[in-house]
Amino acid sequence: MIRLLFTFYRSTLSLNWGFSLACAILVFVQFPKVLPISLMTAGSLLSFYYKNLSRKGDYFFYYNRGISKTQLFFFTILMNGLVGAMLYRLLNHVAY
Repeated sequence: MIRLLFTFYRSTLSLNWGFSLACAILVFVQFPKVLPISLMTAGSLLSFYYKNLSRKGDYFFYYNRGISKTQLFFFTILMNGLVGAMLYRLLNHVAY
């Protein structure tokens, strides 16, 4: 089950990083602070929303293996929160 959760998480990473970098570039002055926060919030939500619109059929694969869409969503948010927190700590420690 954990392997399937990580498979789904990896499938959302490129979308999440793309949306997060776009958000952070818009506010380039605060880039070290905005990138991790957008990775945890806006990037996660936008990537999940986009995946929900474009790949609805993929959820049946996970559902047939006992993983709901809610579990996928919360696992993705949790992992992005962990990565974003570490990145925030790293970028702000190095920047100052």
